[in-house]
Amino acid sequence: MSTQAEYIRERDPALRITTAVIIAVFITLIGYVAMTVGSSPTVKGASFIWLPAALQLVAGVWLGPWLGLLAGGLGAYAAGILAYGGWGIVDIIMNPIAGGVANAMLPAILLRSTASTRPSARSVRPTSCPASSRPSCLPSSCWWPAI
Repeated sequence: MSTQAEYIRERDPALRITTAVIIAVFITLIGYVAMTVGSSPTVKGASFIWLPAALQLVAGVWLGPWLGLLAGGLGAYAAGILAYGGWGIVDIIMNPIAGGVANAMLPAILLRSTASTRPSARSVRPTSCPASSRPSCLPSSCWWPAI
């Protein structure tokens, strides 16, 4: 397969959906524990809440923006329900937006947009650089900054 888009398109959709469900369950369980422990008076602030946020980021990057949105948002919402009964309208709005949009969807979109850019400021192709000035481990298709 030649490009990333072809690989993503041809990948088995059942595998992606199963991975999204597994990550959502992990976000739910770890988020439940983090919210429960983090709300005790002995713990200062949200010291463990970064764990489900990191899983939401992984869901967005691995699964793409839409499945990451579903896994991160539903996992955060389910964790809120388990931790403190978050059935209110605020929790319905807040958890999916924070967990799904901000932590999963936006990083996935930003990563895809920045991963396709190439540096252009003072850069030349490695073939125009002398072989002695560039590391031998770099492939010939990558860019090497001009000195």
